Amino acid sequence: MPTLGSDVTKIIGTQHEQVKQALRDVAESSGEERAHAFHRLRLLVALHETGEEVAVHPQVIARSNGHVGNDRVTEEHEAASTFGELEGLDLDSDEFADGFAELADDIRSHAQAEEDNEWPLVVKLDEPDVVDHMARVMGSVPALVDEASAPGADVSFDNMLSWAQSKLTGSPS
Repeated sequence: MPTLGSDVTKIIGTQHEQVKQALRDVAESSGEERAHAFHRLRLLVALHETGEEVAVHPQVIARSNGHVGNDRVTEEHEAASTFGELEGLDLDSDEFADGFAELADDIRSHAQAEEDNEWPLVVKLDEPDVVDHMARVMGSVPALVDEASAPGADVSFDNMLSWAQSKLTGSPS
């Protein structure tokens, strides 16, 4: 049975739920547990967003003549900047808590905007090679989060994005 656009949205939807859980894990923890949760969240978001930028957003942007998708890419770049700012803070500080709460709200809104605006276009895709590529790239994200070669907690979010790009495209970062 061929892969359908709705299969791709199911893969992405599952990852959106994983990101939401990871956001809760960070918000509800402290100390070393928060550091571990924040690291895992950064890896998951870096891989997920890179996967979308590699395989999903270009297709959506092309099929909507740029009317859908560009805002999502901008939001992803803004989130990367915010992750960078949060990395330099004490994870148990009020400053981190405030910045993280804003980031979490932005990430949830971003995911909802993708579901509302991009997914209807993805579901309509009927080009098997395009849909298979999307499913393959997005489907590889969960295993890469747990891969032994995944960046450690001391690596910046920008470096995680570079690592994700190389893993998801097969090209060196």
